[in-house]
Amino acid sequence: MQKGSPLATDRLLSDLAAVGRMQQERPTAAERLEALLGAELAGVLRTAHRDGSATAALTPRRAA
Repeated sequence: MQKGSPLATDRLLSDLAAVGRMQQERPTAAERLEALLGAELAGVLRTAHRDGSATAALTPRRAA
């Protein structure tokens, strides 16, 4: 049986560590979008994207 090269082993360990970091608990894309834009605007964008329409609307509000 042939042994692997130390360089290949280092690469494999590096790749496994990278996958582990990607699996760490992080906010979902929807949660990040909501935090960035606010719940209402993120909801309008999700609805428009899901329905394929541009008819979703925001509720008008007066400025403080």
